[in-house]
Amino acid sequence: MGEAALKKYYTVEEYFDLDNNSDVRFEYYNGEIFAMAGTTKNHNRIVRTVGNLIDKKFGPRGCYVFTESVKLEVIERGYYPYPDI
Repeated sequence: MGEAALKKYYTVEEYFDLDNNSDVRFEYYNGEIFAMAGTTKNHNRIVRTVGNLIDKKFGPRGCYVFTESVKLEVIERGYYPYPDI
């Protein structure tokens, strides 16, 4: 029988170092990191369309819509995604 593969868990600091010094974007969830997949033209059209709709609805109220490459802290020291919008 083969041995089970051991998962590597990262500290938040290790994640930030990796993410900030790489050409690839990574998301972090409770010690695990995940490389972000590339997107398609259709995906980008959907993101742009939804972003424009949100911007038209809420932009006048001082809200801003960001698409791609904006890392969020959803759970302090636990979850850092790069949402599409």
